Amino acid sequence: MTHLYFDPSLFQNTGAVTVTDLMASPMAQGLFHRAIAASGTALNIWRTGTNSADVIKGALAVSQRAGCYDGLSAPDSGSIGRCMQSVPGLLLVTILDEYQLAERREGRLGFSVVSPVVQSFEMVMFPKFLREDPAIVFAEGREAPVPLMMSTTKHDGSNIMGLFYNRFLRDNGLDRNVTYLRYDLVPAALNALGVPDIPGGIHETISRTYLGDAHNFGNFSLMYPGLMDIFSVFSYKGDCYKTAFLHSRKTGLPTFWLSFEFRGNVSFWGQHFPGDVLPPFPGGVTHTDDLCYFFALTFLPWSDAEAATSSRMMSYWADFATVGRPHPDWPELKYDNEAYWIVDEVPSTGLDFPSKWVGPGYEAARPPV
Repeated sequence: MTHLYFDPSLFQNTGAVTVTDLMASPMAQGLFHRAIAASGTALNIWRTGTNSADVIKGALAVSQRAGCYDGLSAPDSGSIGRCMQSVPGLLLVTILDEYQLAERREGRLGFSVVSPVVQSFEMVMFPKFLREDPAIVFAEGREAPVPLMMSTTKHDGSNIMGLFYNRFLRDNGLDRNVTYLRYDLVPAALNALGVPDIPGGIHETISRTYLGDAHNFGNFSLMYPGLMDIFSVFSYKGDCYKTAFLHSRKTGLPTFWLSFEFRGNVSFWGQHFPGDVLPPFPGGVTHTDDLCYFFALTFLPWSDAEAATSSRMMSYWADFATVGRPHPDWPELKYDNEAYWIVDEVPSTGLDFPSKWVGPGYEAARPPV
């Protein structure tokens, strides 16, 4: 068997999207024998473009900023493509930053223009890598028949919530607008995350479910724990867990789920906002905190608990890659038995991961170990 090698840094976030795209692509079948995907999946609505009109709209906006499209005439994809190829790389990065900044100030996230796209359009010169929506492939059980390990962190969406707060709420002066916070904040956040109010009333239901009584007051300090859960579930947890859960139906192919909940002194929270002020709330066990321990991303001395957690994370990934099981006590996630592994100061097993998404157990402000 031919093995497709991935640097470990490519299995998280957009790397995890790539891993699950490869699982869904017929072109990649048989090229790898196990898969690891952390905090990301091709099933995330903001990570795989299925609406060609939205994708094209974003691409044209970027090409217009680059001087490759006039914004008025019928777009010629060939000439635009050739022009974009001539734009210096650093300039493209700057243009993308400017585009995403403008999108976020309008209450959108600006991810679609850099996301993989389902190639439902005509292609002649090259074979199609992503022929159909990966969500359909996984739902029908046609993804790569390989063992899978997936994970998220406890407050995985706090980084997205921070971007939304800084760029949309704060920049538009809405962070202290009680009326807006009470009536419009949750719908705006859900729309940004790709969750439409269909059927009518779903936004209200989600708001009451996640925020409880804080839903009624328009006080951000009371709302942010529930908002953190909303951003974590709808940015990462929901679709990541769905991916693993669907894959667990495959007989004889073990699937493992991990919830990283360890809160140490080392965190990636501040790195999510380079050159910007931190949002006025703690990030909890934020997106990428698990990699801080997997890669030992610190120059500070470890506490005993941090050193033990780092060692465990390294062994889990290495053991899964080499022998196909991350730890002898780590239960498989099964379609009829939703067991999973919790990484905290003392590792443990859990059941029914979705039941832990909502409730008073929010601990973002818990002192680090």
